[in-house]
Amino acid sequence: MLWLTLQADVREAYRKRHCIVPVDGFFEWQATRGGKQPYAIGMKNGAPFGLAGLWENWKDPATGEWVRTFTIITVPSNEMIARIHDRMPAILRSTDYKRWLGSEPDLLLTFPSEPMKM
Repeated sequence: MLWLTLQADVREAYRKRHCIVPVDGFFEWQATRGGKQPYAIGMKNGAPFGLAGLWENWKDPATGEWVRTFTIITVPSNEMIARIHDRMPAILRSTDYKRWLGSEPDLLLTFPSEPMKM
């Protein structure tokens, strides 16, 4: 029952509660025989960028306080990141920020490798 409620909450957030998570980079981890190898990923020019996210409010049953949380949406990896991982955060072009906040899911595309560095 909890899973069905969670699915309904995610669908509702996906329709109505988009957000942009500002970052200047992120880490992806490659599984190795000795554990995991971290890779720092960002833009070649060092500029910050926005990740597509969803936000939600929920009431902490232990304290009764309302908590605002978010999640970052992932998409299939581009060529560069595919060498280490099959998924990556959904990176939004700055020209698409307003459209994403207006709930346009067609913006969830794999961002190209060219402007990025790892």
